[in-house]
Amino acid sequence: MTEYYKRLFYIDVKKINLAKGTVQFILMLIPLLIFYIFDSIGSGLLFSIGTLSNIYVFNGTKRSKIKTIVVSTIGLALAMILGSLTAESMLLFGILLFCFATIPYYVCNTLSIKGPSSTFFIVAYGLGSIMPYQPELALYRGILVISGGILTVIIIAMIDEFYGNRYIDDLVAEDYNSILKLMRSFNKDDFETINEHVMRSLMTTSDALSSVKPAITQQQPEYERTLLLHQLAEGIYAEVLDVKAKGIEQLSEDLMNMMDKIVSMVKEREYPQSGWTRNFRIDESFNHIAALIYKTEEILFAPTKHIEIRTLNTRPHFITRLIRNITPESNAFVISIKYAVIMALAITIALVFHIDRPYWIALTVHSVLVGNTTLLSLERATSRFVGTLIGIAVVALILWLNPDTIWILILIAITAGINEMLVASNYTFAMISITTQVLLMSGIAVGHLSISFAYLRITDVVIGVLIAVVGVTIIGRKSASNKLPEVVATLLRIQASTFYYLYASNHKIKDSRNEMFKLYLNLSNVKMTYSNAYGEFSANKQVLKNYYLIIFLTEQITFLLNRQLRDGHTKCIDDEVLGHYLLAFERVAQQLEKGILFPSVTLESIDGAHQLQQLLSELQQIKLLK
Repeated sequence: MTEYYKRLFYIDVKKINLAKGTVQFILMLIPLLIFYIFDSIGSGLLFSIGTLSNIYVFNGTKRSKIKTIVVSTIGLALAMILGSLTAESMLLFGILLFCFATIPYYVCNTLSIKGPSSTFFIVAYGLGSIMPYQPELALYRGILVISGGILTVIIIAMIDEFYGNRYIDDLVAEDYNSILKLMRSFNKDDFETINEHVMRSLMTTSDALSSVKPAITQQQPEYERTLLLHQLAEGIYAEVLDVKAKGIEQLSEDLMNMMDKIVSMVKEREYPQSGWTRNFRIDESFNHIAALIYKTEEILFAPTKHIEIRTLNTRPHFITRLIRNITPESNAFVISIKYAVIMALAITIALVFHIDRPYWIALTVHSVLVGNTTLLSLERATSRFVGTLIGIAVVALILWLNPDTIWILILIAITAGINEMLVASNYTFAMISITTQVLLMSGIAVGHLSISFAYLRITDVVIGVLIAVVGVTIIGRKSASNKLPEVVATLLRIQASTFYYLYASNHKIKDSRNEMFKLYLNLSNVKMTYSNAYGEFSANKQVLKNYYLIIFLTEQITFLLNRQLRDGHTKCIDDEVLGHYLLAFERVAQQLEKGILFPSVTLESIDGAHQLQQLLSELQQIKLLK
């Protein structure tokens, strides 16, 4: 328990985001001060709510950042408009509050978007509901929120233009650089550690490329070039692992020099000063790697008009992921349903007992549940309670000092900046500034500041924390460790099915995208279940450590199968060899489900997929403790 309490107040200095906090402070301050000058503080508050869209912006290209701001701003404006219209209708208010909580939660959970999730949509909707009931002003309020979003777009675009943004190019360059590090560690002890980093890097780039696919035809060739470079990096990585699986102990010096030069070329987008030649002496064992490196050079410097290949990304588009995750087979969907049940209960209690600020209860419940594991949820519940108490004390001090309105507005902007600076570093301290900001904004919204808001806040936080903690305990995630063997076994059987259709002589895959999505969905389920299991009080951490290795190996198998699906693999193998591989997949699945160690199946090497033999052989050797 001592460690638990230490974590409540531990500040991770590396996660302090000074830059984002400064930007949010400026974005909030500009409209608040301008509208203060024109004696329209309420309008300034509405305008500043639109700037909260910046909170949903993380790393990415300028285009993806603007897209995020636009979508977030539309959501915030819609929340403000509907909050202004439905404040007098308890039933409609509760239904829409539920929607603004659950829909963003599902989206962020499914797409693995870190950040505030539904938080500020709930805030915008709640503020709209506590403002003076004037439905005729609903559209005006929404327009002011949108104006704040437009200001955010302008500021973020200016920052990107001033500092430059090569986010995607840098990710691709990191792909190649991490592969070079892997090649340098080919026969060293840290090979597996670097191998894991490379795979994470490649998957991050795939997700980023999927999110920034251009809608404008003129931008397509450069996007295709970048995607091809990324896929060539995946190919080089796969071939390096294949060479390793063959038992080759050392990569040739010429091959290393080639890769070193191509890394420099990808980073700088120009030929190295030391020159580039195609006259490297490459051993026959490394011909495939060398061919991919030469292909990288060709794509890198090909004229734009020649980049006309339409490539297929192995990572499903985000809209596809959102739609196709609406199934009981998706852990993201199941967790969202559990979240929805607890949220519906919280909102119902708030409305039935006529709580003055029902959205505060919903906000508290959301803030606890967004922890996603039992331990983290309980930790956030404690952090929220402690931070709220201290924040209320800060507000009481501010009211006692009775500062001018302009200082209240400046404090709102300062606390907004502190929120963004500290929220990833320490949630308890962030909650102090969040409570201060919310109470001050609520006072501005209704036209007066009062300590009574603080008393309401304490009551609502206590009720919200109790509902969330009870919900997490009763219908939360306590069975994740029990489900883990089942979801990993399901993934293995999906992989076996894909392998069969890739290599069987009498079958072929009709829809590669569908097979890729099935692999993606089940791998996501495995990773999410593992994460939730690790957050359980009763979880056997030693067993989970062994599962980490299993998950990493299945992730590599998924990567290999996805690459073959994308490249249109057509090679068939002997039925007996095929049967041995299918038996190996099933035995590992049975071992996980039943806890029985089966004899290992001897697997023959497959030309072009030596790594698969090695991965399956390793999987068969893992013994799980009970």
